Amino acid sequence: MTIAASADQSEAKVQCIVCRDLIRAGARICPTCKSWQDKWRNGLTFGASIAGFITLLATGIAFVFSKGVELYSILSWKDDIKVVELTLPGKALFLNSGSGTALLSRVEIHWEQNGRPESVSRQIGQTIENRAFYTFIDDEPMMKGGFVGTPNGDGRPFLDHAATADALSPEACFGMIFFSENNPALRQVSEHYALTQPVPLRVATVKAQAALSFYSSRDGSIHSSKFPVLIAFVDLGRCQSGPASPSPKTPAAK
Repeated sequence: MTIAASADQSEAKVQCIVCRDLIRAGARICPTCKSWQDKWRNGLTFGASIAGFITLLATGIAFVFSKGVELYSILSWKDDIKVVELTLPGKALFLNSGSGTALLSRVEIHWEQNGRPESVSRQIGQTIENRAFYTFIDDEPMMKGGFVGTPNGDGRPFLDHAATADALSPEACFGMIFFSENNPALRQVSEHYALTQPVPLRVATVKAQAALSFYSSRDGSIHSSKFPVLIAFVDLGRCQSGPASPSPKTPAAK
């Protein structure tokens, strides 16, 4: 009787609480779906699986996000240095409105004089952070004298008799000063001439082309940003009026 009862009990079948397959009565784990037959144990297993999935999902999201930020930074990167104001000899003010740090290399100014190309340059060699200003102070001293003024502001008659501060010769009648367009100092002198002279005068200027060279911190490549400048003339008081040297109007500027 006892032996038969034990045999019947060992052959008894029950349904798995998860997959509903028939399993041996008293079995703790279903051989088909590997589920515990105690609900609380299944809850722990399910919770652990969910936690692992969430961890894996969070890791994937973090990886995709970091790569997305990196890709956006690459695609949206720009190198942009603006020359806010320039007076040479004198100083220059730069603004880095780009995406990263840059190294300011040099400023070059080009024009034509006496039928040949001329240029002047200034080495800078200064890093500038993004969204930051940098003021460059020129080593060359400012030339003394009044600015040359004419009724129409045309400086071409004086160009062939002028020289830069770092190439000044005894034969030069006029010194050359370079201004960025809309430079407030040049505008102030022009307004002074217009208000104080019996015959309205304008500061005599000639247009020239300048370029700022700088290195990008993204890949170390060099960039060049071009901008227009105006050449104004200072009367050095060395030359007599005559056919060879135009007679300028040089009232003293405040």
